[in-house]
Amino acid sequence: MTPEPATICIGCWQQLHLPVPLRGPFSVPLRMFGIRPSRMNPNTCTICEMAFTKVMKARAVTIDATVMFADLRGYTALTQHVDSTRMMSLLDAFYDDCSTAIWRYDGLLNKTIGDAVLAIFNFFR
Repeated sequence: MTPEPATICIGCWQQLHLPVPLRGPFSVPLRMFGIRPSRMNPNTCTICEMAFTKVMKARAVTIDATVMFADLRGYTALTQHVDSTRMMSLLDAFYDDCSTAIWRYDGLLNKTIGDAVLAIFNFFR
């Protein structure tokens, strides 16, 4: 069962106590300024996505976070026996399932790398 998407940005609410609307009629004016649900987590906004990117580029920032790396076991051997269309379907299903699980626990899907995903949890706490 997929949880209901947040109507306000969890990052802005937890860090700034500011209810930035992501969905619904109150989000329409913000979309004109480019504020919309993030690609990294649809329960955060593009402001939080930019803040995350800037924090990760800074060299002297220390945060407590949990990092998860997951990949498909036996992917290389599997690619030798499965046609590319089926392999792309498998990867799409893997990415979809991973992103759903990551977002359910308020994680950020940081990267997809071949057959792997890199996620960061507890970034906003």
